[in-house]
Amino acid sequence: MGFVSGDNVLVEFSTFEDRFLGEVIAVTDSGDLVVSIAVPETILQRVESHSFAVVRYVAQGRLLDFASRVLAMHSGSVTMVTLKGPKSFCDAEVP
Repeated sequence: MGFVSGDNVLVEFSTFEDRFLGEVIAVTDSGDLVVSIAVPETILQRVESHSFAVVRYVAQGRLLDFASRVLAMHSGSVTMVTLKGPKSFCDAEVP
């Protein structure tokens, strides 16, 4: 499944169990996702040392996910996170 600008994703950062809703605003040539997402300051501080994340999304009526890592994070009026694009997908509903 290919991502496009406007797709919604849930991002769960490795040291937190909260999921944050983000919007894909760009997909790089290498398949990485640039996501606009509102996260608390504590996330911004912890991502430097714990850069792994799980990204969940819906495709064709199925909840899927993939493991990712934060490549870059820029905060301002909106936080922009660059996430490593998926190599493979998993069914998020299967335990």
